[in-house]
Amino acid sequence: MPDVLLKIVVNEQQHDMRNATCKKILTYLWEQGAPGATMRRGVAGLDYRSSVSYDLLEDAYFNDLPIVIESVIERNALEQMEGGLRQMTAHGQISRVEG
Repeated sequence: MPDVLLKIVVNEQQHDMRNATCKKILTYLWEQGAPGATMRRGVAGLDYRSSVSYDLLEDAYFNDLPIVIESVIERNALEQMEGGLRQMTAHGQISRVEG
């Protein structure tokens, strides 16, 4: 089966009962058998008022930059875990690139 590049973008400040959403997503990916994942902070993002924020202009602790999580996963495995990922990213974005 061909592999798929999975890209998940969530808000860094999006918390659910004091657990960061990005950590929950990483844990879920590993529990579901993803071979690995890369997580990084975006350099620019939109806040809820459509104002652009840049990491150069604000202290990282106070800004609202997106977190990007990427993983290369077999298509069948991704289809099985996609429902759980969508529940965790209600205010995020999931995209896939076929490879």
